[in-house]
Amino acid sequence: MSTSLCTVRQASDLLGLTEQEVIALAEKKALSSQVKSGGYLRFDRADLLSYRKTHRKNPEKISFGEHLYDFFYYNDFYLLSFLIIAVLASMIIFF
Repeated sequence: MSTSLCTVRQASDLLGLTEQEVIALAEKKALSSQVKSGGYLRFDRADLLSYRKTHRKNPEKISFGEHLYDFFYYNDFYLLSFLIIAVLASMIIFF
């Protein structure tokens, strides 16, 4: 029975890490790996899935203030454009 082997790139995509981090984990023996002819690393998919399950990264909590800052930072052009159009429209209507 053959096992499903993954390349370093596939392992990094599966784990959500960079390729350098995956190689470092293999060198530290935190991830079991096999060296194929030509010196290429291969990882067992089942081992990668079990590692991902036990070492899942928790996303950082972002405060409301940071969300608000990001909103105005990325949408300032649209907000300013809306205000200018609203002022010009009110000047046309009321004058």
